[in-house]
Amino acid sequence: MWLFMCTLPFCLSQTIYIIVWINGKIVAEATEKLRRNVIELLGMSSADKYLHRDYCLCAEELQRQLEVYVELFDFIRLLTDTLGSVYLAMYILDVVSMLSFVGVLAGYHLETPAINILVTLLGSLVFALYVVFVATPFAKCHQQSMQIEQGVVTLAHRWLPMTKTEKGRCLFVILDTFRITCEKQPITFYAGHVLHVTTGMILKTLTYVASIALIVKELLIKSEESLNHHCPEIPATNINTNDSLRE
Repeated sequence: MWLFMCTLPFCLSQTIYIIVWINGKIVAEATEKLRRNVIELLGMSSADKYLHRDYCLCAEELQRQLEVYVELFDFIRLLTDTLGSVYLAMYILDVVSMLSFVGVLAGYHLETPAINILVTLLGSLVFALYVVFVATPFAKCHQQSMQIEQGVVTLAHRWLPMTKTEKGRCLFVILDTFRITCEKQPITFYAGHVLHVTTGMILKTLTYVASIALIVKELLIKSEESLNHHCPEIPATNINTNDSLRE
């Protein structure tokens, strides 16, 4: 019974985590390779060099990088459609679990046994790592996509003198198409079509959880102070006096 009710569901959930992470890692590595290719073009983008090169080779290289970008966008959109809702459910459950541990941790006192504090803190860190671990590849994809767009914009400015010739204008059209594609179709994973998985999302999640923990701790302290103020402890001397009067 323990195998089917606990062990098997746990293994299946970890498998889903790994599947989502592997797909994100694949896109992140491909996007990183495309970013390096754009940087290489940027490093060789002196107008004096390219004005004397074959425009067809430049156009073919740009077109090839554009096709790779479109394929990556199609793949990340496929991941959004197939795994977006799954990731959103995982994210919500992890955040709720992390909030639960953090809430319990905020309610502890100095007299609380150290083992209890350690176990609760460890649980909070585990679910925080789950959030960061799965989201990191997709956050890298978004960041690298922005860097690719910036690189293409820089190329457009550097290659502007090439528009003086007909072949140069054709090359610039491909470059402008690349820029518009990067602007309108960023390589971003949308969890359930509502949550953009970016570095900012990870930082905001951890910040919100920490803020909620501080708020809960402050409310608990004020509640205890208010309770102590309205219900003062009865001095032991008064109790002894009352007992002596009864005798």
